[in-house]
Amino acid sequence: MAGADPVALLDARLAGRRLTAEDALGLATLAPLAELGAAARELRYRIRPRRDVGYIVNTNINYTNVCITRCTFCSFQRWPGAEGGYVLGADEVLARIERARKLGATQVLLQGGHHPRLGLAYFEALLSAIRDRAPSIHVHALSAPEVAHLSRTTGLDPTHLLERLAAAGLSTMPGGGAEVLSDGVRRRISPTKCSADEWIAIHRAAHGLGIRSSATMMFGTAEDDWSARVEHLIRLRALQDETGGFTAFIAWAYQPPDAAAASAAGILDPVAPGNRSTQEYLRVVALARLVLDNVATIQASPLTQAPGVVQLALDGGADDLGNVLLEEHVVGAAGVRPWLDEVGAIRLITEAGYTARRRDTYYRDDPLR
Repeated sequence: MAGADPVALLDARLAGRRLTAEDALGLATLAPLAELGAAARELRYRIRPRRDVGYIVNTNINYTNVCITRCTFCSFQRWPGAEGGYVLGADEVLARIERARKLGATQVLLQGGHHPRLGLAYFEALLSAIRDRAPSIHVHALSAPEVAHLSRTTGLDPTHLLERLAAAGLSTMPGGGAEVLSDGVRRRISPTKCSADEWIAIHRAAHGLGIRSSATMMFGTAEDDWSARVEHLIRLRALQDETGGFTAFIAWAYQPPDAAAASAAGILDPVAPGNRSTQEYLRVVALARLVLDNVATIQASPLTQAPGVVQLALDGGADDLGNVLLEEHVVGAAGVRPWLDEVGAIRLITEAGYTARRRDTYYRDDPLR
């Protein structure tokens, strides 16, 4: 629909037309945010008619901060041998999981740096220990770049690695490390991390093995315009058409080093910590709902956005709050701390006019509640 005005594009989308990349770029750059959010909200209710918002209680354990991938945006990484570098053993991970389980956690998210000497044996032993000693905890672990790194260091192809990891106890994968799925952007911010094609291929392989995953976008680093973000969404949609393996999409606003201090100093928007405005974040969420017509869940991001912004996202296409985190260190290294516990999550949801729904990793109602 080349040359169509934004209102016509939104009307066409609501009438059931799938957006092209050209359509999406037009909406991203020209559509008023109010109209964009209203259309996204309508589509959200067509997919999930109930006026509820899901969340899961999760602990995010970063098993190592040692990493040889020098991403320009990362405050968490430590070079091998540097002061402050660490690797967690299975006993420490299990102790943290047990503390989280007693606080209500049902899922552990395991992610870490690209350590040059952590081989497959480390991960198989860790996953097996969790499976055997904490069987009630769902293991959501290892992003595509971690799998790609492990493939390079072991010489094993990603599909074989994923088979081994699943046999040891891996259940689902996070969508981390996607950043923006445009190699032009990736070469500028993380040139030694896996390519956009590799990220897609690893998720395709996981889905083929029955390992479902989330999908993410971290925006606001090196994109010069909306084209790369639109490319990202279109690539995710194409893979979802093929596999149906994505459970949800989550957009993250880049958190620069010392984000909390910068916000306090007035360098950053105090309402929406990060280097991108509230309106831009809400525009990404709404556009994701409009483009990703085959992904049922769009998460808001309480880890990187203020409460009021999260509530606006829930009225602009999002239907889930994501993780109520009991532990997290990666964005924490940039000065951003999780501010939301379960009581706070329920309050935030209900004050926005929705019903809080505690869920499991597959976005089903939590059977323990």
